[in-house]
Amino acid sequence: MARFWGKDKVLTAQQRSIVEKNAKLLLDRDAWSAHVDAFEEQLALIKGEDERSKTRARFEIRFDRYSFLGHKANFTGLHFPCSISFREAIFGDGIISFNGATFSGGGVSFDGATFGNGVVLFSRAIFGSEKISFIRATFGDGNVLFDNIKLGETTIFFDDIDVGGNLFVRDTTFRKWAISQRASVKGTADFSDNIFHEVPDFRDTIFARPPEVAGMEVPPPQMEVNKALKIAKNIPAFNIAKYKEDVAKYRQLKKMALAANDHEKDIEFFAYEMLAKRGCEKGSMEWYELLANWFYFKLSNFGQNYWHLAIRLFVSLILFGGLYAVLIFKFLTRYETFCFALLHSFKNFLPFLSSLFRYAPRREGYPSGYDKIFINSP
Repeated sequence: MARFWGKDKVLTAQQRSIVEKNAKLLLDRDAWSAHVDAFEEQLALIKGEDERSKTRARFEIRFDRYSFLGHKANFTGLHFPCSISFREAIFGDGIISFNGATFSGGGVSFDGATFGNGVVLFSRAIFGSEKISFIRATFGDGNVLFDNIKLGETTIFFDDIDVGGNLFVRDTTFRKWAISQRASVKGTADFSDNIFHEVPDFRDTIFARPPEVAGMEVPPPQMEVNKALKIAKNIPAFNIAKYKEDVAKYRQLKKMALAANDHEKDIEFFAYEMLAKRGCEKGSMEWYELLANWFYFKLSNFGQNYWHLAIRLFVSLILFGGLYAVLIFKFLTRYETFCFALLHSFKNFLPFLSSLFRYAPRREGYPSGYDKIFINSP
């Protein structure tokens, strides 16, 4: 295991020698596993988890600028016990597999790495809590899979990556989202069934085809008290969004869902966008605009929940029926009052019903319901 060295752009002869030694060891699965086991055994002799973590953090294994061309890059299930660096490493065509690999200590860097045309597999890989970085990494025309990876409290960086084929990042829980500024995917991108604890940021990501977002779980925007209105208490109807940049993030997610014809996710991301606009964009700044936004949210969750709206319409029907009953109970029997009040409320329930039943012209000798009740009543 090579100790950490400075991040120089040019490797010295000694550093190149260390990289070649590390790569030779990695390409021999049995020798690598034996070496890692010996490292873990020595680490286990150190008392205290904190001391073991500090000791582990002092080591880094580097494969910087090493060319794996001509080698079978099958690292499936291998254990990387400390910080790992594949900066500007070169991988050939075919299958490059880190499936089920465990990166248990320190950061992981594939910055500037080049992957050839073929399948690149990181599915079911386990990453620790340090930074994971693929900044400026280049992938060829094959499939790149990050399915069901296990992440700790870490951020994964995909800045400036270039994927010539298809990118699959699925069935993964992101406690902190990947930073994907200026990323480019020329094939199909699939982010389905992921769970995000923070709002994912795809604003600068370029997709040649509509990405898949089915089953994606994204948290709603965080709210805070609107201090500008000088309201002492926390009144939800006037709360505003905490992070202004979330508006553009949700808008991009909505755009992705629309492009993929995923109308369910489109409505969901629209609802989050409407909440994120509170206090941040024109049209959702003044108290009356916030109140209207809040009513829209409470009535139907911005068009997502039709049952909420149906229940409220039904309550309105009964409420106004009761008011009508109070006004006319002196003129009619209890049964007639009940029937007329509900019928009258229903006729006024929607404008076209009111016009159809109340104001429709009637021939002579065919009195309206109002005439029968109020004019012909004894």
